[in-house]
Amino acid sequence: MVKKISCIIMGVVIGVAFAGCSTTNTSTSSSVVAYDNSDVNVEYDKEKATKIGFFENKINIDGSGIKKDENVLTIKKEGTYIFSGNLGNGKIVCRAPEKEVKIVFDNAVIKKYDSSPIKIDDAKKVYIISSDGSYNKVIAGKSEYCIQTSVPVTFAGKGKTEYKGGIESDKNIVFSSGITDIASANDGVNCEQSVTFLDGETTIKCGKTGVYSDKIINIKNGTINIDCSEKDEESISIRANKTVSINNGVLNLNSYSNAVQCDGDINISNGKLNIKTAKNGLSSLDLLNLSGGIFKIESTHASLDAKRVSVSGGYYDFLSDAEGIYATAQNDAQINIDGGTINVKSQKSSVSTTGSFNMSGGTLVLSTEKSNSPLTANEYSLNGGICFAVGSNLDVFKNAEQTSVLYDLKKTQKKNTRFSIVDGSENIVVSFVPRYDYDSVAIVSAAILENKEYSVFLDGDAKEKFQSEIAVNGRLENAKKYGTIKV
Repeated sequence: MVKKISCIIMGVVIGVAFAGCSTTNTSTSSSVVAYDNSDVNVEYDKEKATKIGFFENKINIDGSGIKKDENVLTIKKEGTYIFSGNLGNGKIVCRAPEKEVKIVFDNAVIKKYDSSPIKIDDAKKVYIISSDGSYNKVIAGKSEYCIQTSVPVTFAGKGKTEYKGGIESDKNIVFSSGITDIASANDGVNCEQSVTFLDGETTIKCGKTGVYSDKIINIKNGTINIDCSEKDEESISIRANKTVSINNGVLNLNSYSNAVQCDGDINISNGKLNIKTAKNGLSSLDLLNLSGGIFKIESTHASLDAKRVSVSGGYYDFLSDAEGIYATAQNDAQINIDGGTINVKSQKSSVSTTGSFNMSGGTLVLSTEKSNSPLTANEYSLNGGICFAVGSNLDVFKNAEQTSVLYDLKKTQKKNTRFSIVDGSENIVVSFVPRYDYDSVAIVSAAILENKEYSVFLDGDAKEKFQSEIAVNGRLENAKKYGTIKV
């Protein structure tokens, strides 16, 4: 049987210990894996390859399978083609029906200013490989794509290739390995099928969308850096129409519009995301499911925006000039939290939904301006985990199914004044730094331990902390004791 206590404490200091339970949310969307084993470890036989060298306005070809027409080189057969040297105002075309082709850049420069330098019209599959230790450039005109392809393409290798222009594809794209830098006035990657990141480092600087897929964007690993911060409504870092799936990797996203946007579901199970955006951080028209990862999102609009938001694991630091976690819809709007550690600092409600809010596990820390409520919803259920909030209208937390405590500090504390609760062994139970001035605190816990003495501290620093502002373990340094209480 759950013991329920609801109290308001004036002018005294309290201490509590928290213990919560966690469950796993299994509500995810199905996705299509648009790669196979041939994309994982891409190799080629240098000895059997056709070698094309560009030197002093001459094109030298050693091997077969490729046709030269002035500065246009057309690949006609299956095989490996190694390009080196500088091809000024030239073009590579692939027309090898139902054949696999490997295009290798070995310190190559390919330039074409009035059309795409690389045009892949026909093949079973094409691999574009940067050779070990090589540095390559593919340069298109300002409004042109560097690569236009009508067949699946996999980018691989252990070198680096810079693309001065984006990549446009009618079929699947896979980034398997190597270093890929894309600079484009338009989209970085525009794909009508699926885009998959297996590993490597991909950096995109663009005027509109960083990576667009008409179907699925699947991130398995690697490092992805996207900067589309120019003032354009289409300046979205990652956008898919069906599903965005992030399983691992490091993502650094800087967007003028939404950072990650999907018309379907967004599923994130692991990885590190650092997001800065002038709009929403993660935006889904259906389910936004977070089961793991480490996030830091700075946004002008909501950090999370979806019809349904589910958090079952991970560590999250949200800083928003509007709502933190926002779920709205005519029907079935939901915010469900049953795991994870979430720190939300927002000017408006830290958690807001037109539907229901349900918390059964995890740690949720809410900090909002004194004039706004940290939590707004049509229906509330707080039956597990830890919830810690500052702001106005804290009475909603008194209706929690487990123990709730409201504390009035009597005196306004300045923003960035750390508030901490410490147990008898001087271990941190919860510690956080509100972004805004505060004078009242709400604490909701799945279990408040009786016959224990705790202390409340102000100021100081937490030696072990998440994103430098919230800690649920470790010790305090240089803090001022505010009082004690035995529960």
